[in-house]
Amino acid sequence: MLNQSYIDDPIVRGNARASLIDGMWYSVMVGLTNPFFGVLAIKLGANDYLVGLLASLPALVAMLSQLPGAAYTNRFARYLEPVIRSAWAYRVFYLVFAVIPFINVRGVSRAWLFVILLAVSNLPGTVCGVAWTALMGKLFPSSIRGTLFGERNMASSLVTLVATAVAGVWLDVVRFPYNYSSLYVISFGCLMASLYYLAKLREEPSAPDLRVPPTPAPRAVAEPPAPRGRGLQTLRSHPRFLAFTTASFVFHLGLNLPAAVFTILFVRLLHLPQSWIGAFSTLSGVTAVLTYKAWGRVADRRGNLWVLVASTAGFAALILLYAASGSPYWISALMLAGGAAGAGFTLALFNGLLDATPHDGRATYVAIFNTLMGATGFLTPILGVFLLDRIGLAAVFTIAAAVRVVGVVLYWRGMRASGSA
Repeated sequence: MLNQSYIDDPIVRGNARASLIDGMWYSVMVGLTNPFFGVLAIKLGANDYLVGLLASLPALVAMLSQLPGAAYTNRFARYLEPVIRSAWAYRVFYLVFAVIPFINVRGVSRAWLFVILLAVSNLPGTVCGVAWTALMGKLFPSSIRGTLFGERNMASSLVTLVATAVAGVWLDVVRFPYNYSSLYVISFGCLMASLYYLAKLREEPSAPDLRVPPTPAPRAVAEPPAPRGRGLQTLRSHPRFLAFTTASFVFHLGLNLPAAVFTILFVRLLHLPQSWIGAFSTLSGVTAVLTYKAWGRVADRRGNLWVLVASTAGFAALILLYAASGSPYWISALMLAGGAAGAGFTLALFNGLLDATPHDGRATYVAIFNTLMGATGFLTPILGVFLLDRIGLAAVFTIAAAVRVVGVVLYWRGMRASGSA
C-alpha cells in the first residue's frame, strides 16, 4: 500500500485508503474492456461511422445527463448516497455487455445494440461521476489533492496496464465470443469489489484544510445549487471557472477529434492484432504509473495550471508524429511519451476543476464543465471520421494539433493571470 503518512487526520486518511482500493478495483475493468470497445464493435459488424458513433453517442448521453445529474445530486445532504445508487446502476450494464456477443441477429444489429447500450450506461455513469467529483472536493482538502490523487492515479494506472496486457493476449488466444464475454463477467466482479470500498467512505460535513487549525464542522446540509436563470451572467461572476472551462473546451476539441480515427488506424489500416492494441495501452500506462507521483508533487508546488500547460503542450506535439505511423514500434514509442503527458493532464484537469469551481453549488458547476467537455466528445469523433475519408490521416492529425495548441495558449494565459508562471 502506498504511503499516506502525510495525512494527519485519521478520517481523511481512512477515506484516502478506501478511495485508493476502490480506484484499483475499478481500474481492472478499465484495463480489461476500454481499449477494446472499438475492436469489439468491429467484430460485431460495425462500419467506420458506427465506430465513430461508439465514441460520440456515449458522449452525447453524458453531455445531456450532466445537469440532471447535478440536480439529482444536490437533492441529497450527503453526496455518497447518489454516488452509490448511480454506481450500482452503471455496473449492472457489464453483465448485459457479456451477453451481447451471443445474441443471434444478422448484419450490424449486434454492433448497434452494443453501441446503444454503452451509450445508455453513461446515464448512471455520468450521475455517478458528477456526484463523485463533488464528493472528492468535499472529502479531501486542496493542500493534499495533488499528492493524494497522484498516488491514486499511479496505482490505478498500474492495475490498468497489467489488466490490459493480460486482456490483449486473452482476446487473441480464446475464441470469439467467449473471450469478450468472459472479460465482461470478470469486470463486473471487480466493479462489485470497487463498490464495496466506495461504500466505506466516511463523508463528514466538510474536510478541514490540513494547513490550518481544524474548526468544528456544522451539521451536513444539502449543498445549494448554483444560481439559476442568469445564464452567462452566473459564469461571468466566476471568471476563474469561466477561463478554465474555456481553455479546457478548446483543448478537448483537438483531443477528441481523432478519437475514432485511432481505432480505424490500428484495425483497418494497419491490421494490428488485439495483442498489439493491448500493448499500446500497457506502454502508455507504464509511463503514466512512473510519472503520476512526480506530476502530483509538481502540481502541489507550482500549481495545476502549470502542469496543464506542460502536459497539453506534449499532447499537441505528439499528435503530429502519429501522421507518420506505419509501424507498431513507432506507435509504441509515441504511446510511452503520451502516457507521461496523459498522467499530468488527467491529474491537473481534475484538481484544477476542483480549484476553479465555487464551493456553493459545486456539483452544478462540475456538471456545466462536463457538459461542455461532453459536447466535444459527441461532435468531434464523427467529424474526425468524416475528415479522414475526405482529406486523409495526416490532415486530421494536423488540424487536431492546431486546435490543441490554441488550448495550450489559453491554459498558459490562465496561468499568467493567476500569477503561477
